[in-house]
Amino acid sequence: MEALNAALRRTPEIVNIKSAQLATSKSDKKQKSFICGKYVVQYDDSKVRLFLAKNGSCIKSITLPGKITVIEPWEDEKIIFCAIESRKCDHFAEVHLLSLTKSLTVIRKMKVTSDIVIQISPVFLRPSLSHKAALHPDLLDFHGLAIFATSSGSLLFVDLNIDDTHQLATTLTDLEYLDLSVISEVRSDLFKSNTCPAVFEQNHCRSSDAVISTLTVAVQQSLILIGFEKGQVSFYALKEMRLIHESPNEDEEYGAIKRIFIQEPGNDPKKVCYMWQCSQLEEQVQLEMFALEFRRRHPTKISDDERRMFYSELVSVGHRFSTWHQGHLSSAFAVERFHEQPSDDWEDADIYATPNESYAFFGLQEEKFRLYMFELNGY
Repeated sequence: MEALNAALRRTPEIVNIKSAQLATSKSDKKQKSFICGKYVVQYDDSKVRLFLAKNGSCIKSITLPGKITVIEPWEDEKIIFCAIESRKCDHFAEVHLLSLTKSLTVIRKMKVTSDIVIQISPVFLRPSLSHKAALHPDLLDFHGLAIFATSSGSLLFVDLNIDDTHQLATTLTDLEYLDLSVISEVRSDLFKSNTCPAVFEQNHCRSSDAVISTLTVAVQQSLILIGFEKGQVSFYALKEMRLIHESPNEDEEYGAIKRIFIQEPGNDPKKVCYMWQCSQLEEQVQLEMFALEFRRRHPTKISDDERRMFYSELVSVGHRFSTWHQGHLSSAFAVERFHEQPSDDWEDADIYATPNESYAFFGLQEEKFRLYMFELNGY
């Protein structure tokens, strides 16, 4: 029941039902909503509104200088990323960081001069022990890290340059805008121009094949999971900063990849995690599970009283099963529950570092909204 309640809190359709009365125009189907902590955020093409979830009162409404291409909440840090198509002629896109604790105040603006930003995945504001175990050391010098996917299939590793009070962290730049295309103070050749091309750009496929449709950072596996509109999937190793796996979808078996995420098994001695790949093909959703086998795994301390299992050196990716459902995918994620762990107990570290219960949830919308639950431990 606790896992189900957690899933309901993370499901956009439930949010839309709860926040329907907040819409200024109920007939406007372009309006979307999501819950972020104690707030409800509602947005359309260029306007963002902030409400209190408790009573529905509007706190702030702002209009951005362009059409929103992607909006990504960062609930832990009370920040919202808004990528927009710029109306200015000197660059294609802008990314605005809005502070929830400061009533949608814009705390950072970044411009991208070559592409439109279509996916955003925030990683850290301050690197934790988890990030130190999983990321390339040069990334740990960043004052906040986010990964942007662009319309040409590139990944931008972006130094946000803000601190936990939502202020500029350093004096690297006094400009209102941080231009991602002209940054020269990079830490190594790996981050030259802060861009790392995705595999389908490197392989000189058509530009339409390189459209990234979903981007997931899996810290414990030290991977970026990249899904494409044409059904391809790539894995990017965060420790070595290189591509290590690709699924080209040559037979066009899959539709657009809408969501990829990792589900960790509970109390399992094998060096295996499971990946869910969710694709949309016309009016049907395909849910597929793959087993990711690693050469090594090790429990790692991530706080004074918590340990998590970290995996490294991917060996193989094996297909487990596939299922089809009618409708459109709206959400997909894992909910994992862990044992309470004694702070000085390293003898049973594996037990405390892996989930006691592990669930996957899938929200599908047809005539009615349906929420599917998959219990990995009972599989």
